[in-house]
Amino acid sequence: MDRALRIGEMVMVPFWGLSKVTGVSRAKVLGIDLDFCHIRPLRQNHPIRIPKADLIGMGVRPILSGRQMTEIIFLGHFPQKVVRLGQSPGYHQWIKLLRSGMPGVRPWILRQMCRSVRPLGPRESELRETIRQNFREEIRLVFGCSRRQAAAYARTALA
Repeated sequence: MDRALRIGEMVMVPFWGLSKVTGVSRAKVLGIDLDFCHIRPLRQNHPIRIPKADLIGMGVRPILSGRQMTEIIFLGHFPQKVVRLGQSPGYHQWIKLLRSGMPGVRPWILRQMCRSVRPLGPRESELRETIRQNFREEIRLVFGCSRRQAAAYARTALA
């Protein structure tokens, strides 16, 4: 992330989905002063505090622009680093990719999971549903469309 998050801004957090930045604070933890970003996931009532230094490592990123989302859904533009990954990774590799925060990594992972020749394990199946739900939520926010239309756009991205 090359810029600071603003209070009130919507962000995508890999495992919590769409979230809103609600504040920032400074606290001393084990004798070290740390700056925290307060984020409230839309699907949960309790806020989370993430050290600002860890935002990138956790894959927290601003919501995609309409242009970025259009390129991903309709043109299949995925990050080159991800495309070169090749074979179907396992659960821990999926998590690592999600935490990269790269735009387009969610639909790419979904596409790979759907095309996998081996059956997905229970953790991978749960992760797939979380990613699918988060991707649809972001589509709805970016395009201002209905749940049904967002699901159709998501299917287009995975085709």
